[in-house]
Amino acid sequence: MNERKLRSASTGTGLWNLDQRYRHLCGGAIAVSNKDGVFIVNLPLLKLSGDKYIQV
Repeated sequence: MNERKLRSASTGTGLWNLDQRYRHLCGGAIAVSNKDGVFIVNLPLLKLSGDKYIQV
């Protein structure tokens, strides 16, 4: 992937919102890393079990 050439200011709300929603669904957290110019967001897969989601 190519890094964006034009950058805009970020409030960080997007990642925070994603993390909060994920925690609400399954009680787990997302993992975010930014090392050597590589930005990675890990989202464990979820599976519906009964009436709630669990990590696969």
